[in-house]
Amino acid sequence: MASLKLYELPDNVLKNVLQQMETIELIELTFVSRRSKEKITEMEFSVENLTFNEDWISLEFEWKEKQFIFSFTNDTSQINGYRVIDNISYFWSTNPSENTISTVTKEVRKYMKAFDYFCELFKVKNYGCEVSKPFHKNKLIELPKKIKFMKLGEKMTKKEEISNVMKYFEIEESLDILGEIDCFHEKMLNVNTIYIDIASNLSIEEINRLNNKRIEIYEHKFSSEDMKIFLKNWKKNKTNLEYLKVNNESECIEMEEMLDGLNAKPFDPEGRDQYYELPDADVDCENYMDIERDFDGKLASVGIDGINLEVFVWDDPFPSKKWENVEEEEEEEEEENGEGEGDEMKDTVDALESLKVI
Repeated sequence: MASLKLYELPDNVLKNVLQQMETIELIELTFVSRRSKEKITEMEFSVENLTFNEDWISLEFEWKEKQFIFSFTNDTSQINGYRVIDNISYFWSTNPSENTISTVTKEVRKYMKAFDYFCELFKVKNYGCEVSKPFHKNKLIELPKKIKFMKLGEKMTKKEEISNVMKYFEIEESLDILGEIDCFHEKMLNVNTIYIDIASNLSIEEINRLNNKRIEIYEHKFSSEDMKIFLKNWKKNKTNLEYLKVNNESECIEMEEMLDGLNAKPFDPEGRDQYYELPDADVDCENYMDIERDFDGKLASVGIDGINLEVFVWDDPFPSKKWENVEEEEEEEEEENGEGEGDEMKDTVDALESLKVI
């Protein structure tokens, strides 16, 4: 039986073949030969998210269902081989069914060499960080400073430990806080999206410091009066808020009491659209109440949908008209193009007739 000369395949075919492999298989293949590593690197496989933790590194590809995890441990019981990266030896174990590799080391040098190896092999779109415990200082200063998202674990509650992490990273998109904190670090206040899993120790005054575009609050002790204070603050001040979601499963927040004194008005189709556009869906705000910001007249629609209190801030009260205008412009452009095509055809026919071709 003739053997398949893998690397003699055209690049587009080779890329498709390699994409059928699990990540663990691709990485193992890079250790077969220098040419294997070079070929895989040339493919420029795109990693959607490379997430790092003190104890592991994960890779997520758009075309893979299961993420790959490379973990660092002190457990030597499962060791089944070793690999060499740039003259540094790693004792490790592979688990193909879980798409994981574990290596026995706690050395910063080995962590960063593995990190750099993955960045060399693949084209990383986004970096993310999950902080379950404080990072080693020498490791922290070598990791990417700009990250798309961060998750602060349940045990990350000490102000000093949080500060050491927050002051180093620049978070471009989202922050998820799992632990119980009683105040926000300054750099948390302007992240685009913030998820607060446990807000039991946070006062409404602390929540009012937030200037995020999207705020989601789950476990908390806020009352109708607390949320009225929040809405009053929004009404009087310019903030970046676009969307607020507060869990109300306990029904501790009541609409009438919360909106008392805020001059809230029911939906008026002359004042705004019925549907608020989110990236993944359009939300029906017909039964939501509207409050108006004092200094710029911007509207916020407030309502309780199922177990959540929601606030939608309208940057444009009639986004549907924008799409209507786009459709009209497209129709006009099609008409113009059609007329132009007709003129060109007539000119062609006239030219052919003049030459007595037709």
